[in-house]
Amino acid sequence: MTANPITGQQPFTNEMAKKMIDFVRSLGIEVKHASVPDNPLIPGIRVQHGVMLIDENNLTYPGDILYQAGRMAILPAGERASYNGEDHPDKTTEAAQAMTAMCWSWAALTHLQIAPEVVFHNGGYKGQSMQIIHGYQSGAYMGLPIMQMYEMAYEPHQAAAKGLNPFPYMYKWINS
Repeated sequence: MTANPITGQQPFTNEMAKKMIDFVRSLGIEVKHASVPDNPLIPGIRVQHGVMLIDENNLTYPGDILYQAGRMAILPAGERASYNGEDHPDKTTEAAQAMTAMCWSWAALTHLQIAPEVVFHNGGYKGQSMQIIHGYQSGAYMGLPIMQMYEMAYEPHQAAAKGLNPFPYMYKWINS
């Protein structure tokens, strides 16, 4: 594997991971190859000062790339560069951010035409991955009210009232 002569970065080799990384980078979120310690919150992924570091050799679930990108994308622009991948200390805020990141991830996997099980895998989501998938498939878009507040996407009734496409269509992938 030869490093890119301009960036010095090693290319990613996992095709699914590459698809997601290319998308995330296209949004302006920086992604780099890096060695990530064995026990980070998300295996093979760490965020440091708003940069997603991925250790492809230790990336257990490539779909975690979209979830972590969602965590970053929903943050106000002024907070993104200082984000280090930690849970918010306030449990209510943390739950809201996690649900919104899942909703963002659903829109991203729909946009990229990736199977929901790749992102909402059995290794995470506290054993609730199938319930989350079924919820989104049935139109129970937890996290969407916050994305709507940020004018990133709209639930069907609001979209119809505004003459817009409903979620999972995204009007903004990154919160401003």
